[in-house]
Amino acid sequence: MDSKVIKSALSFLSSSVIVQMISFFSQIILMRNLSVDDFGKYSLSFEALSMCNMVVTSSFRNFYMRQYSLSVDIRNLIMYQLMYGSLWCCISSIIIGLTFTLGFKIIVYMTISLIFSSIILPIWVELLLDNKRSRIIFKDITYSIITFLFIVIYIKLGYQEITFLIVSIFIVNAMVSLLFFWNKNLTSCITNIKIPKGLEGSIFPFFGVFIVNTIYNKIGVTFLNYTSSIQSVAIYLATFKFITPIYFVQTSLISSILPKFKSDKDFIFNFKFFIYFAFPGLLITILLPFILPFVVDLFGITKYSSISHYLTFGSPIIFISFVYGALSNYISIRGGQFKIIITNLIAISVYLFSLIIFHFINYRIDPIETCLSFFVITESFICFMYYILIKKTNIISLMFLFSPILVILYEFILLLR
Repeated sequence: MDSKVIKSALSFLSSSVIVQMISFFSQIILMRNLSVDDFGKYSLSFEALSMCNMVVTSSFRNFYMRQYSLSVDIRNLIMYQLMYGSLWCCISSIIIGLTFTLGFKIIVYMTISLIFSSIILPIWVELLLDNKRSRIIFKDITYSIITFLFIVIYIKLGYQEITFLIVSIFIVNAMVSLLFFWNKNLTSCITNIKIPKGLEGSIFPFFGVFIVNTIYNKIGVTFLNYTSSIQSVAIYLATFKFITPIYFVQTSLISSILPKFKSDKDFIFNFKFFIYFAFPGLLITILLPFILPFVVDLFGITKYSSISHYLTFGSPIIFISFVYGALSNYISIRGGQFKIIITNLIAISVYLFSLIIFHFINYRIDPIETCLSFFVITESFICFMYYILIKKTNIISLMFLFSPILVILYEFILLLR
């Protein structure tokens, strides 16, 4: 692996560790000091913002990466974001906010935050693909620190209105983004708006990818909500609270390799490349269920001690997503969004069909175990499909095929033991 790529990955990884640690302690402070209702309202608001980012921000980000690789002028990308990106930020915030019943004030500020924090997206993409990443790193750290300080001050001063904290952090999100990424191109485009020119293709295939992914990721919790108890839903979501933060490692690794995907259409997915992603994923997958009991005791959240058991079913998702994450990004950047959509639509069908069938034929299986296992199995299926897609055009190691097969066997052994 190129030393420059490794150095870049370590930079992103180090900053991500800092950001995740600060965010983790922010959540611990809130869990200890807020009522369950207030913590739920806070979490729901930022879950809504996260969903908007998944569908809209991520779609435009990948679209701009595609355009930038085709040498489209950055000013045209900024114009596109100002006109169309802002419109979709507004639409998504309203739809998701109303779906989550967040309340008028929170929806308004979430919309404003998303629009202003997304204006700089083309500049963010340019910095990332040109390996000028220090601003991206410092922005993420700064935002997490200011958020932590707001939370501490909020708790220390004894504020009772949780909406105040939510709105404050929404505003911080927008202000920090503008502070770090504002430049003369952005100023010029805002003061002299024109119809963007030279863009190739449509944003809608990118939308399709992230809309399908969002639906796919919500099947498990929706299924539990209809077929089991609210306690099962809570434990399921709490389990993912300890899985999701780990993805910062994957994000760092993928970010380090994206410039290679941009420049090399014949990229070779060899064994070294596999190990680059698979080894950290496997290590985390193995260690997480053993470490969690100590974390639960340390922070006094013993009512969630059963998560350690459920992680034996759910943690392999870390390994398999590390393995196929880079494949997905390569396919997307190379214009394969429709293939990703089809793959994920098939995965949604497989996941939902498996849950329904297993629910009706075997009531002895814990519903949380079932949801977690079939989610991991479906992720393994996606990895298998991406292997087939890439093998048609690139050299790819057989390890990308064997690893999902082994994970599927592991999950069935757990379920049927």
